[in-house]
Amino acid sequence: ATRYPDTYAWIYVDYTQVDYPVMKGPETNYYLYKNYKGEDSKEGSITAQADMSDIYSENTNNVFYGHCMKNGLMFRTIKTFMESANRNTLAKNMNIEVYADEGLYIYEIFSGYRHDGSFFTKVNFTSSEKYLQFLDKVAEFNTLRVKPNYDENSKICTLITCTNSSNEDERYVLHGILKTFIPASQL
Repeated sequence: ATRYPDTYAWIYVDYTQVDYPVMKGPETNYYLYKNYKGEDSKEGSITAQADMSDIYSENTNNVFYGHCMKNGLMFRTIKTFMESANRNTLAKNMNIEVYADEGLYIYEIFSGYRHDGSFFTKVNFTSSEKYLQFLDKVAEFNTLRVKPNYDENSKICTLITCTNSSNEDERYVLHGILKTFIPASQL
């Protein structure tokens, strides 16, 4: 990770082709059309939201963006998953794995939906009550048949991609909730 200093983490998602480095630039859109080397690229990179802490474990909501590329790259297979007939079966066993400096974070699926707002990109919360209200809203929008327990100490990750529908603001949003952490020393 030292060769490319903006490398934030690595993300892998079961039942999808998501298996990429996550870049965190000076602003959220910095790597939208740049690869991990910083070269121009229409696929861009999987991008972490810029206003999150540089220390992965300090975030309660780690937000990642990826293009919905027609060639299947980046977060295209998140859309494929959300539109598949067997998404509820897959969601029950699906993990989102994020490798950060501190270790491996394994999330189970918490919520998935289409939305044209941006409430789900919030990463800084003034109180645990406000964060719990946020999690309640995330759970309320869920269209997948999963219902993990959560509280104000839960940590989540949020994967966001375009729906490629006529509504340009609409996004597929997939949230994972942390179930296991394996420290780097044990990997």
